[in-house]
Amino acid sequence: MKKYLKTVVAQFKELFFRFPVATLFCVLSFLIFVGEVADWDILYEIEMQSAVMVSTLGFVLSLCAGIFAEDKEWKSWRKRIDVLVIPLMVGYFFWLIQNNEISHINGIAHIIFSLVAMSLLSIASFSTTKSPIILWQYNVKMLWQLLLATICAVIFFSGFALALSAVQVLFDILSSGRSMGYLSAFFFSLFLPLFFAAGIPTKTQIHEAKKFPVLKIIGQYILIPILATYLIIIYAYGLKILFIWELPKGMLSWLILVSSGAGLLIFFMLHNLYVTKATKISTLFGKWFFYLKLPLLGLLFLAILRRVADYGITESRYYVLLAACWLLGITIYIIISKGRTVRPIIISFIIVALCSLVGPWSVFSVSQKSQYNRLEKILAENDLLENGKFSNDSTRVISKAVSAECKDIFYFFASKNNVEYLQPLFTCDLAAICKSEGRWNLASTVFSKVEIAADTEEPFVQKDYFLTMQKAALSTSGYDFFIYYEYYSWEERKEIAESELMGNPHVVVARQDAIIELYSSGSLYKTFDLKKLATKIASRLSDDSSSQTLSYEQLSVVEQHCRIVFKNITGNLKEGNIDRAEMYIFWNND
Repeated sequence: MKKYLKTVVAQFKELFFRFPVATLFCVLSFLIFVGEVADWDILYEIEMQSAVMVSTLGFVLSLCAGIFAEDKEWKSWRKRIDVLVIPLMVGYFFWLIQNNEISHINGIAHIIFSLVAMSLLSIASFSTTKSPIILWQYNVKMLWQLLLATICAVIFFSGFALALSAVQVLFDILSSGRSMGYLSAFFFSLFLPLFFAAGIPTKTQIHEAKKFPVLKIIGQYILIPILATYLIIIYAYGLKILFIWELPKGMLSWLILVSSGAGLLIFFMLHNLYVTKATKISTLFGKWFFYLKLPLLGLLFLAILRRVADYGITESRYYVLLAACWLLGITIYIIISKGRTVRPIIISFIIVALCSLVGPWSVFSVSQKSQYNRLEKILAENDLLENGKFSNDSTRVISKAVSAECKDIFYFFASKNNVEYLQPLFTCDLAAICKSEGRWNLASTVFSKVEIAADTEEPFVQKDYFLTMQKAALSTSGYDFFIYYEYYSWEERKEIAESELMGNPHVVVARQDAIIELYSSGSLYKTFDLKKLATKIASRLSDDSSSQTLSYEQLSVVEQHCRIVFKNITGNLKEGNIDRAEMYIFWNND
């Protein structure tokens, strides 16, 4: 046991001196997760969410920098470029917490940064070597180490979790559930990444050529037949499109992207066999797959451009279109270069991914400009513009489909907290409306005098919703009083005792037909129609999910100088049928 502990300590010291910054980020990540397990409520604090994002990204980036410095043989501490990751992550942390929540833009940017960091990790070592076989062996060993670390972490966690459960049951020890959280934090945020980093190969460990027969078996005899099946299905669907002459379905885009990505991964997996022409299957696959992929990319462009023409560009469509362009470029490159090396493919991915975040061609600029133009076109085609602007002072009549499209665009900008982008199209002050009514109420407020044509109404299909509010600190600023109330449709009352009213300064009563009455000092003070409040909430919902977690603003309604915030609400909201609701009521003593 003593010898084993000495070995572990020695390996940890070796790891720390090899990747000191990465080790510190890993320990920081572990401490953050421990803190979150100790107090579940801080999970929803933006500082803690940002800290998790920073520590995990910092770990991968500092690994990249450390491996690159090791490849260049920069052994002195003055040349340790991984230290530069620390101020970079500090700046990233303050960029993330500048708003009250992790915004949609922050989330997309973090995903791109993470993908770029992982791509850099695959080429950080052997940055100057021209041998594709050595680079391939380095990545295979690193991926094998990641798989081994994951398996060990799962086995250790399962074993200790079962042992802990056995102790709790046998000795009647009560547990709050945090013990399992601490185990998860240790094995998956500390043990797993450190085990992986400790096994990342060095230059001296790569020179010996290995064939990795497991990859050969999995790639050639399992993955290639599965991929061939999908290619046959997609080609058959393409022939169907040609024969009946119809536009492709939206699902086709993702099917082609997944099959193309899978084919690229298989090519990377078998690249050593392809370069050395070790097997006939790998040689045929590397030679013909990319030729077969060209017609599919044509279908992909046709499918995504159809969606763009109908609904404009959003972030998801932007990245599908960008992925199609990138796949076309690397397909042509591999055909011309005969796939001798994969390094330019990885470098091109990094450049394209980073370029998608900055400049006028970025995902945010292009998608917002596209949706702005789409809204302007909709308003112009329906005669809702006067001198280039929409005025909400006069009553208009539009179809239900047009109303839904306009609201979708408003919600697109509201999700990015950037409704001011639409200001040139409107005479009303959008920022002022957002401040008073909330950004999620903007569409219904702006189009309050727009009527839906009766003959365009579609038959309503009953749909029950369960809505719950994201955890948030509720502020009473601007209100004198606040009360929490739970409503149940089966507890509506016809009468209320006088003694009950006089015995409490503030009483909330649910009358028949979901009428909520608020009594103050024994007299009726406010009345709310819960059905009308529910239909307002329902107008802000997407139709793709009956169970949704919404923000404070989305579940908030201003009514009669009061604010009603729903913590939970269940029922057929669009028809105004409420089964149950938990709400906070804020009001002033006017």
